[in-house]
Amino acid sequence: MYFDAFLNHIYVKRAIAAGIDFGIEVAAGFLGGYFGAMVAALVIVLYDVSPMATQKAIWSGMGFGFLFWSMAASLLNRV
Repeated sequence: MYFDAFLNHIYVKRAIAAGIDFGIEVAAGFLGGYFGAMVAALVIVLYDVSPMATQKAIWSGMGFGFLFWSMAASLLNRV
């Protein structure tokens, strides 16, 4: 009985909804980071570069992909 009253509290509902929204945004960011890393790897192999430059391109592609897709999912999810 106490559990039902706890779940019906507005702040608990808002916290659960915020957690779900955050999970969606982080999951989209991870998928976008993976996509960004793969695109960076495919683009960088077209040029004859060192393995260090390849690794740097993959990490920057992953970071940019994570930021872009998490912000895009945040915009789409919250608007």
